[in-house]
Amino acid sequence: MKKLYFISPLILQKIIWIPTNIILRFFGHLEIHGMENLKGLNSPVIFACNHSSEMDPFFVPASLPFFSPFSPIFYTSRESKFYVNSGWRKHFYG
Repeated sequence: MKKLYFISPLILQKIIWIPTNIILRFFGHLEIHGMENLKGLNSPVIFACNHSSEMDPFFVPASLPFFSPFSPIFYTSRESKFYVNSGWRKHFYG
């Protein structure tokens, strides 16, 4: 049984997945390779991104299937005081 704190992120991520996936595939020409490597993995799983851009939080969920067993995805961040002098980032991170 999923706990209540899983429901809200799951619903929001599924709503956002549709337009994000369409936009990334159409405008960004998103191609996904290696999905066969996820077969047989049991949840929970840690996806570690290399942070080649600040778009990782969009690319990872959009790369997974809509009915992925790895949903919802939870993110970690540094503590909020790290971002105090980070310009616009202080509003989104921490």
